[in-house]
Amino acid sequence: PKSVRSIGCSSPPPDVDDGDEMNEILIAANRRQFRKAGKTPFGDGPLSGLLADPAVRRSILDGTFDISAHTDDEIIIDFITAMQHTEESAAADPIPIEVGVAEYSNK
Repeated sequence: PKSVRSIGCSSPPPDVDDGDEMNEILIAANRRQFRKAGKTPFGDGPLSGLLADPAVRRSILDGTFDISAHTDDEIIIDFITAMQHTEESAAADPIPIEVGVAEYSNK
């Protein structure tokens, strides 16, 4: 039988030799994993609807978004504020995103 090695649960994975049964086990594990964000500010709080809007996401990153107009939660305000560019960071050179062979294989 095929063995499902890691399905996101604390008990040992079952031995499965039926493709449909394996599919159901994996779907259930995926649902558990993706529901973890459901009870967070991003999944079910004041940020969940806001972050669906590309203009809001862009304004957070460019430092122009006023989160205090949407929540009075100090932790969320501090979190969003920390994600925003400051004048100093906006003026800095961009971080290169290219990865060469030397950086990738760094052995």
